[in-house]
Amino acid sequence: MHHAAFTHEIDRIGNPSPHGLNRAREFDVSRPHTGLNPPLPEARRTRRLPRGRISVTEVKEEIGRLQSSWRETSIPEPRESQCRAVLGEEALAALDPFDRVQLGYVIEICRQSRSLSEAGRTLFAVTRQKRAQANDADRLRKYLARHGLDWHRVVAS
Repeated sequence: MHHAAFTHEIDRIGNPSPHGLNRAREFDVSRPHTGLNPPLPEARRTRRLPRGRISVTEVKEEIGRLQSSWRETSIPEPRESQCRAVLGEEALAALDPFDRVQLGYVIEICRQSRSLSEAGRTLFAVTRQKRAQANDADRLRKYLARHGLDWHRVVAS
């Protein structure tokens, strides 16, 4: 929103009158911006309020809707809960989202595998074929150690 339009909104809201908040509902947002047709904030364009004011209840509902939509774009819950169970809340909070996804997948594979070696073979299936000597269990052991974990802690949690 441009500074002048923002100032207009503040002036209008701060001084409700017959030409104030109620008039905002009369603007035709399909027309381009002119001096007679100032642009409305996004929230006003998408929803018309019956009383012209936003209540605390409506704000709380909007916050809940936004938080819900944010959760939908986060890490799949089973993997994040696996990370939380193994690492704890504090250590999980210290990880970047990328690392959470990767570690969550590693934990999932470890729990599906019968041994450290089997999990390593699954996780490093492509790169192991390019190596002269594949030591997938050692690679996995080192990866887990970087996160302060070991095989027994991952599969026991």
